[in-house]
Amino acid sequence: MLKFKQKHNPNGPKRSLQSGAAKIIKSGGIVPKVQTKAVEKKPVDKTEGLKAKLQGGHFRALNEELYTNESQEMFDKFQQSPELFDLYHRGYRHQVEGWPENPLDRIISFIRQRKELKVVGDFGCGEARLAKTLNADKTPGRVVHSFDLVARCPEM
Repeated sequence: MLKFKQKHNPNGPKRSLQSGAAKIIKSGGIVPKVQTKAVEKKPVDKTEGLKAKLQGGHFRALNEELYTNESQEMFDKFQQSPELFDLYHRGYRHQVEGWPENPLDRIISFIRQRKELKVVGDFGCGEARLAKTLNADKTPGRVVHSFDLVARCPEM
């Protein structure tokens, strides 16, 4: 049997479970208590916040273009303005930071477990992290081919 304790409330009585697991409101609704970690808030510079929003908008626009336009058109655009590649990948890195798991980590783990995989192709490799990681393993006979619209490192 649950025991309740009364709390003073000018808007009417409110009861809560002594266990603290949930609050029972007079209307009969149950509102679960959620424990959260205290996060230290850093002072936000308005200029930095606006820059971040602008970069996020640029990333989303470029991402949509990449998925809706012809490959040749995007290849030409990135060749004419290679800084767009860097802008896109900064946005991508920022987005990945918020994911619970980076799928590339799983892919790397999968390939590492299969020594028989000798030729690996990475199409849309970005900054060639797959090649850099797998090449560092020095698995005999394994070669990683990396391709993207702009070559920004020797692994591409």
